[in-house]
Amino acid sequence: MKRNTKLGILCIITTTLIFTSFHLYYYILEKNAKEMLTNYFEISQKKESYNYKDVSPNYLGVLEIPKLNFQKGFLNIDDPDNNINKNIQILNNSTMPNKDNHLLVIAAHSGNSPRSYFKDLNNLNVNDEVNIYYNNSIYHYQIYDIQNILKDGTLEIYETYATTLVLTTCNQKDKTKQIVIYAKLVSVEI
Repeated sequence: MKRNTKLGILCIITTTLIFTSFHLYYYILEKNAKEMLTNYFEISQKKESYNYKDVSPNYLGVLEIPKLNFQKGFLNIDDPDNNINKNIQILNNSTMPNKDNHLLVIAAHSGNSPRSYFKDLNNLNVNDEVNIYYNNSIYHYQIYDIQNILKDGTLEIYETYATTLVLTTCNQKDKTKQIVIYAKLVSVEI
């Protein structure tokens, strides 16, 4: 009987330590992310040219979705932390907003984990606003299409004729589909 009690107490202590360590790890990551976001805005307020690598670790830009009260920094495409399991991710072949006819594609997890940055993306509607802070400018986009497509590990984006921002995540109501949100550039604030 004593052995079972000791084993039970050991299991409870171990579980508590694992749970606490997990939450502490994500707390530290989020605290660092908030500091990087603050640092990004402090640097961009100076309106000086700066090199991303000079202020590393730091964000290349910031995605803002006002309706969701969402702001999250993104990293250079080549950064190892530009990864859907660590951050919002700029997908390969994306071009930044300062390029003519750019196509910027950003993906993130949805769900209920601490890294589910796009968990509320399904609450967006056509005509909602999305902003990108990049290179000392604010790029204002307006959502014009929302699709639910088959989730097969690829993302086929239909041809657009304007500068476009695409946001994508898994559909939490139908796990076989993913949400793809198209937004067109409507103005740039320099």
